[in-house]
Amino acid sequence: MATFTSVCAVCDHRHQASTSTHWCIECEEQLCSDCKNHHNALKVTRNHKTIPISHYKLLPPVVTDIKQHCVYHNEIYQLYCNKHESPICNKCVKEHGKCGEIISLDEIVKDIKTSESFVDLEHTLDELYTNIKIILKDRESNMESITDQKKKISADVCHIKKQIIQHVNRLEEEFIKELDQIVFNCCDTIQSIVSSLQVKAKEINQIKSEIQSTKKYASDLQTFLRMKYIQSKTTEFEKDLQSHIQNQKITIENETETKIYDFLTVERLGFIQVTKIPSSEIELIRRKDKQAQIMVPKVIKSIKDVKLELIRKFNTHCTRSSGCCVTNKGDFLFTNYQANNGKVIAINADSEITYTIPLTDLYCSFDVASYDDSTLAVSTGLSKSIVSVLLILTREKLHSSLSYPVILLVLLMTVNH
Repeated sequence: MATFTSVCAVCDHRHQASTSTHWCIECEEQLCSDCKNHHNALKVTRNHKTIPISHYKLLPPVVTDIKQHCVYHNEIYQLYCNKHESPICNKCVKEHGKCGEIISLDEIVKDIKTSESFVDLEHTLDELYTNIKIILKDRESNMESITDQKKKISADVCHIKKQIIQHVNRLEEEFIKELDQIVFNCCDTIQSIVSSLQVKAKEINQIKSEIQSTKKYASDLQTFLRMKYIQSKTTEFEKDLQSHIQNQKITIENETETKIYDFLTVERLGFIQVTKIPSSEIELIRRKDKQAQIMVPKVIKSIKDVKLELIRKFNTHCTRSSGCCVTNKGDFLFTNYQANNGKVIAINADSEITYTIPLTDLYCSFDVASYDDSTLAVSTGLSKSIVSVLLILTREKLHSSLSYPVILLVLLMTVNH
């Protein structure tokens, strides 16, 4: 940045102190009001541009740091090297002698602030700033949409978790209910056996008491008969006990569904995929493109620019072919331009004649055009008493000797000799 003080540089050089009011852009010095008037009056400096100090202070450092004098020769830049895109002084010309085009710096910088390039640069900066704002808005919107997507994904995961918990709770409830019923049935079966055994134990205990009384006080006959009864009863008790022993002991166990363990091996609930797609909502402003469309002329090619290429050859079956065209079906139509033998010949891709349309002796066939699948237009060229006739050939009327419809002649234009 050029050295700046609040003191006038000219006055300071004369050992005087004056407050500067203006800045000379070319001299890169501050001037007081008196020196500024003298500066504008001198022949050498009258074309120098001066600006108020307050305006100079508004310039950014990146601008004020730009040197307007050659740092090697301490001379004012007067030329511009196009190759190096750099201003040079008169002494630098020797070093840039082989660079090519050396232009006067005055010619380049003349009216630069109002030039189309400068105005275009301002518009470009405006467009860039606007486009940045557009992209920023789109990216901020993108972040908001990502946040919304996160909420949705989290909600989906919570919903899945809730469904899983509800499903497991339902399975647990059904399983405990089934378990309670099985335990009840098993215990009920065992309880019935226990009750039966308790009754028999009571009977046996009573019999034991009776035996002791019988042993002490009954007669031998009474003891014998009672013993026989008790023996039979004991046998009955033993059989009953044996049946209980033979019955299997009841146990309950649990066999967990193996699919439950499959779920426990799941390491993650899903996969988060990040996809980058072009933003269809961004429409950048491109003024240069619009200008290019307006300013750049459209290149119009002439017939001289057309390059012909031979694809294939085939026989036209004409003595003198002067016109041809291709129908919608791919057939080739050729005219035989010959007196008393005018005709239109249709040939397929294999050079085979598909049909022939002869003309009367009055007309020749000079050129042909296919209008549609049922209509042809044939110009006669020079024909006897008529200079030019345009014939329209249609399928509307048939001739017994032709497989293709006979000719319906419509005279569109004639020119007499």
